Amino acid sequence: MICRLLTSDEVFATAHRRWHETYDTRPSDARFSDGRTTEEVCALVDKALTAEAFAKAVGNKSWTHPSCDMCGQTPRVVVQIKHEWSDKQQDFCKACLSQALKLFSVISDADATP
Repeated sequence: MICRLLTSDEVFATAHRRWHETYDTRPSDARFSDGRTTEEVCALVDKALTAEAFAKAVGNKSWTHPSCDMCGQTPRVVVQIKHEWSDKQQDFCKACLSQALKLFSVISDADATP
């Protein structure tokens, strides 16, 4: 098992590439739910030098911040847990991970040890 911190800096570092992989094949005149075209949003994305500017360009933080798999919030840092043999992972914010760990307080250390 691999546990590591995943930061918004890491997520933002790949945001432009992921955005273009997702939207470059979309017609440039296709409209998003806010009425802007793909071409308009892509132009803003290409000019976005910060995570905040990128999030503003696309309308949310999901492209620039990690997301907690328990609560859905987008904090600046999560703990990412995965197995070496799998590409699946779970990401947890500090509040949710702390809440989950409190469950161990009701059992003995012997019961919690593999």
